[in-house]
Amino acid sequence: CWAAWTRPCPPMSEPARTGVAVTGAARIAYEVQGQGEPLLLLHGAEGTRHMFGDLVILLRASFTCISFDQRGCGETQAPLAPYTADDIADDACAVLAQAGFASAHVYGTSFGGIVAQSLAARHPACVRALVLGNTWASGQVLPDVSPAVARELAVLRQDRAANAQAIASFFYPQPFLRAHPWAVDRFRQAPATGDTQRLRAQCVATPVAAMAPAIAAPTLVVAGSEDRLVAADKTLALARLIPRASGRSLPGAGHLPALQMPAALAAEITGFLSTHPDIR
Repeated sequence: CWAAWTRPCPPMSEPARTGVAVTGAARIAYEVQGQGEPLLLLHGAEGTRHMFGDLVILLRASFTCISFDQRGCGETQAPLAPYTADDIADDACAVLAQAGFASAHVYGTSFGGIVAQSLAARHPACVRALVLGNTWASGQVLPDVSPAVARELAVLRQDRAANAQAIASFFYPQPFLRAHPWAVDRFRQAPATGDTQRLRAQCVATPVAAMAPAIAAPTLVVAGSEDRLVAADKTLALARLIPRASGRSLPGAGHLPALQMPAALAAEITGFLSTHPDIR
């Protein structure tokens, strides 16, 4: 995973409590910060737990925020063997247990939304309420949902330095990019290469079972009105597959609202979860 899904931000006034959850031969790095009901945050394909820095600052007064680096990302160490989103969902349960929680509310963004669907369907006792952002229905991978986008990005990424602006425009709206040049600069950086990254890419490209109809938790699906990577209608279609789901489009949001407009996203999460307080 690489740095495009992080942004410069000031140090948090309250240091996070960090730890490691051991599941099999994997050591999953996580952190906990805040007070209130537990809220597990699941990052996207190319992210780390640090992409939620600004969001946690806004949520930590109301929620105990738990985030972790998925396999192939950040500080987590895992065997060099294939894995799937289902395995990451199992890791999420291990993180919750290690952090002292039997269950939590869950927010998953992009590929993290696929992990969240697996977690909610396969480990329903772990999930109180669910927020799925800028994602799509499990059973598919991104090229199935946005084939033209996937093809164009594959070409653009052959020369990241020259095409950083064009790549960034799939993740952020142009007005945000003009005001925040750091967002474009991050896309100039080539990701690390090696077995860890190859296995991560293989995981992201491997569909898991279609599980949306089996999700019992109350669910909010949040789309970005300006998301060019996963169009809003693709995300909102997921709400029609989950029995207890509703859908909302976040005006002006691209693919990464946790970085682009954390205050608006925090308001959506807080507003929804306040209607489902501590349901377990």
